[in-house]
Amino acid sequence: MGADPEHFDLVFVANATAAIKLVMESFKDLSTTNKLVEGDEGGFRYFYHIDCHNSVIGVRETTDDNHYCFRDDAEVEQWLAGTSSQNEGSKLGLFAYPGQSNMTGRRLPLSWPGMLRRSNHVSHQDTYSLLDAAALATSYPLNKVFSDPESAPDFTSLSFYKIFGYPDIGWNPLSCSGLSYDILLRQYVLSRNKPVRAFADFPVTTGALIVRKSSGRILQWGRKYFGGGTVDAVTVLGKKPFFKNRGVLHESLEDGTLPFHNIIALSAAIDTHERIYGPDPMVTISRHTSFLGKMLYDRMSALVHPNGVPVCKIYTSTQSTYGDSTTQGATVAFNVVHADGSFAPYTSVVETLADERKIYVRSGQLCNPGGIASNLGYSTWHLKRLVANGHRCGAAHITNTEIVNGKPTGVVRVSLGAMTTIANIDSLITFLEEEFIQKSNQPLKETTNSQNIGIPIRASSKDHNPRLYIENADSQESYNRTSQDNSHDSLSVSSYSALAPSTNGDSTTSTRPSTPSRTRDSAWSNLHAFNDSAVQMGKPTETLQVEPERKGLKKLFHKKGKKTVAN
Repeated sequence: MGADPEHFDLVFVANATAAIKLVMESFKDLSTTNKLVEGDEGGFRYFYHIDCHNSVIGVRETTDDNHYCFRDDAEVEQWLAGTSSQNEGSKLGLFAYPGQSNMTGRRLPLSWPGMLRRSNHVSHQDTYSLLDAAALATSYPLNKVFSDPESAPDFTSLSFYKIFGYPDIGWNPLSCSGLSYDILLRQYVLSRNKPVRAFADFPVTTGALIVRKSSGRILQWGRKYFGGGTVDAVTVLGKKPFFKNRGVLHESLEDGTLPFHNIIALSAAIDTHERIYGPDPMVTISRHTSFLGKMLYDRMSALVHPNGVPVCKIYTSTQSTYGDSTTQGATVAFNVVHADGSFAPYTSVVETLADERKIYVRSGQLCNPGGIASNLGYSTWHLKRLVANGHRCGAAHITNTEIVNGKPTGVVRVSLGAMTTIANIDSLITFLEEEFIQKSNQPLKETTNSQNIGIPIRASSKDHNPRLYIENADSQESYNRTSQDNSHDSLSVSSYSALAPSTNGDSTTSTRPSTPSRTRDSAWSNLHAFNDSAVQMGKPTETLQVEPERKGLKKLFHKKGKKTVAN
C-alpha cells in the first residue's frame, strides 16, 4: 500500500463499514463529552460528498443534524478555499468522501485531504478527513494515496475482501512459536517491507482503518467504549470507575479477539497477488482494468438500434475519462433503452437475462442514493413519493417500481477486475446485441407501463411469455439450445488461466495440464507472464471445465449455472 509504518498505523476491523463506524463513534463520543463538560452545542460537524456510499452517509445521523452534503466537486473546492457558506465558526469536524464512486466508477481528487490540512481558514483547523477507499483499492495503487503523509487522509477505510476476493479454501498455519506475526504483518500490509511466509492460504474477509499517527490520538481521546484487549487497567468498584487505554493506537481500538486466521492469511494473499501480477501488482491491475474499462465503454457507446437510438444510456461525469486511471475506474453504470426510447427494467429483465448467460452484473440503487438521484434526475420529493408508493431499495422488481413514469429508478452496473478478459467484454456486448437490439425487419413492439407488468417477467430462458423484451424468438431459442454447452464466457480462475499466453513470452497459447497440481502451477505461471501487457489480455484458446465442482452447488441451490462476469 505504500504507507510507511513510521507515519501510519493499521487497525484491523470486520469490513470497510466497521472502519467508518469506528471513526464515527470516536467523533460522536468526543463531541458529546465537549457538550457536557464545556457546554458546546450540537454534535460534530460532518461534511460528505454526494457520491458517498450509504455506509458513509449514515454517519450524519449521529451529528445532531449538524451535517452538509456537497452536491458536486465545485462545492468542495469552494469550501476548501474558505469561500463557502459552510465556512462558519470553528468546531470539531469530519469531511468524508469516496476515492471512487461505487456507482459510476468516477475517481475523486486525492488532493483534498492535503488541501484541508494546509488550509489556514478557521473553519478547517479542527476538521479531519476520511477517505472511503473500498472501491478504489480494488484496482488502484494506494501508494499514490499514502506516499506523502502530509497530503494523505487522516483516516482511510478499505476492505481486503474487495481486493483479494474470497478464496474459500482450507488453511494450514505452520508453527509460529516466537514469531510476532501481528507486528510483522501490520508492517507488511502497510508497506510490504518484509514478507511473512509462515502461513498458507485462508479466506480473507477482513477490513482495515489506516490512520495517520499524528491524527490518531483523537480516536483514543473521544472513544468511550473499551473492549477486551484495548485497556491496560480497569477498576469496577467505587463511585468513579477507572480505565486506562493501551498506548499503542491500534491496540487501543481493536476490541476483543481479532479474526486472526484471516489476518494471518493476508500474508499469503499479498504474496499470491505479487506472484500473479508482478512486484507491483496494483500497477499491473490498474493498467489492465483501465484498458478494458475504456474498451467496454467505447463498445457499449457504439451500440445503436437501426433507427439510431442508443441501446445503452451510460452514466458518466464530465470530470472523468475512461482510459485515464486517475479520474475513472473500470466500472460502467447504465440502463438499456429500447428502440422506441423506453427503458428496460434493470433487474427483472436486464439482470435476469444476464444471469441466464452466466454474466454477473449488479442492478438497483447500489447503496449510492446521491449518485442515483443526481444521474437519474430525482429530487428529494420525488424519492419520498417513490417510497410512499411502495418502492424499496433492492426490491423494485418485486414492488413493480423499476420504471416509474417512464424513468428508471435504478441502474445496471458492470465492474471489471483483475481477472476480467477481452473475451468477457465480447460476451457482454454479444448479450446486449442479441437480447435488446431491435431487428431492422421487425416492427417496434408495443410497450406497457412497467407498473402494470407482472413480476417476474421471465422465469427462465425457455419462458417466452410475455414476449415484450424478446425481439427474435428463433435466434433466442437457438441460443437456449446451445448455451448449456458453451461456458467460455465464464470468469472463473480456471478459465482465466486458460486464456493466458505461455510463459516463454511468445505468442504460443497455453495448453490444458493433465493433473490438478499441474493445472494450478500452470495457472500461476501463465497468469504471471500474462500481466506483462494489458493489451495482450483476453485471447481465448480454451476453457477448463469446472462442472464437476459445481454439481453440489447446483443441487443445493437448484440453479443452472454460476454468474461470473462482473462484480
